[in-house]
Amino acid sequence: MNTREQQLAEAFVDLSDTLADDVDPLTLLDRLVRHCVDLTGTDAACVMLANARGSLRPAAATEERTVLTEILQSEAQRGSCVEAHTTGAPVRADALADHAERWPAFVAVARAAGYGGAHALPPRARQQTLGALNLLSGADRSPSAAGITPHEAFRRLHAHAAGRGRRPTGIAEQLVRRTIRPDEVLADASGNR
Repeated sequence: MNTREQQLAEAFVDLSDTLADDVDPLTLLDRLVRHCVDLTGTDAACVMLANARGSLRPAAATEERTVLTEILQSEAQRGSCVEAHTTGAPVRADALADHAERWPAFVAVARAAGYGGAHALPPRARQQTLGALNLLSGADRSPSAAGITPHEAFRRLHAHAAGRGRRPTGIAEQLVRRTIRPDEVLADASGNR
């Protein structure tokens, strides 16, 4: 197993371990943003959760400048996270400068904070979008240029587990223990054998 595959498997197990009843949800979110940065090659990540009024607020972030950027995005009601939360679909902005008309305040603040790209994913529970996970990069680039994105790996892990009537945490533990190869899980779930 190469280093990236091992990191991905360890991240799945680490995050699965936080799903116990006695683990603080903020601990889970903090681990999530840190793993996202480590695995995607982005420079920062922030989870924004919707409050009872539907407004997004930062819940966990890897950097203070990210929190400030995300707060402004929420206040302006325009930006990658707001759009991902509103539409329920991933939002990709490899070059923020190209989106200045679409999200003027967010792009200006994000670029001033040193970010050139943003990618937002809408986390869901029971078909409800809970907020957005924003991956920010210093340069105009896409996360995980070296391979599969964590979002896609997570989807494939779940598909592999479902196809075998197993829990995703069981498959993730097998990956960490090296009793199953990552390429088996990733290729099988994508239909490539």
